[in-house]
Amino acid sequence: MDYRYQKGQFEVLAKKIDDEWNLTSQEGEWVSPLSEMNWNQESQRELIKWVADRFPPFANTNEPIPKLFLKSEIKNKAIFFGGSFNPWHMGHRVSLDLCPAEPIIIVPDQNPWKEVHERQNIWSYYLDICRKVENSNFSVYPGFLLLDRVNPTVDWLLQIKLDSKWLLIGEDTFLGIEKWKEASQLLHHLKGLYVSPRGQDPKLVEEQRVKLKKQYPHLFIQLLDHHDYEDLSSTELRKK
Repeated sequence: MDYRYQKGQFEVLAKKIDDEWNLTSQEGEWVSPLSEMNWNQESQRELIKWVADRFPPFANTNEPIPKLFLKSEIKNKAIFFGGSFNPWHMGHRVSLDLCPAEPIIIVPDQNPWKEVHERQNIWSYYLDICRKVENSNFSVYPGFLLLDRVNPTVDWLLQIKLDSKWLLIGEDTFLGIEKWKEASQLLHHLKGLYVSPRGQDPKLVEEQRVKLKKQYPHLFIQLLDHHDYEDLSSTELRKK
């Protein structure tokens, strides 16, 4: 497809790139940022930053953003679903589908301890996740892909100006959430948790739910329904 003449939801992003960065193919024609180009690392970071700088509620701006990235208007509430998603699998998608609330923002992050070559194709990685959820209401924020350091949830979530902030997490994460950085402050700040099954002991999960509700009475906790992909693991898939 020749993206040079394509109109619609990507036109704003395309014009910005064409005018300011002059990204062209070897033939000198206009190249879409959505094309399967082997962008160099600098260009990939510029593309990610362009989207992140316009992405509510992480950025305070009214500038338009392509719908492939931002599906819903973010007003006073958002559910954040974070992870490395390396690779993305059906367990991630089903967890999103089971969550009964919206808007949901997928927040991919990178492991700063990985080798550089594993972390350099961030634009292609970001586009791949966006396309995996293209026919949905799930938005995908790319800003943390630019970081080369650890990124504890409490460091960014408390800075976002929303009245109601939620997390969508797996059971394994739920059982260990008190070990997170400044976990007490984070849990006091959150409105609630949606917990997706990951094959953990149901008794332990229920005990954790009861304990957290006792410590944080305001915190809404909903355990989501079981599904067929609970045993899928990105770590295990990478080994195959």
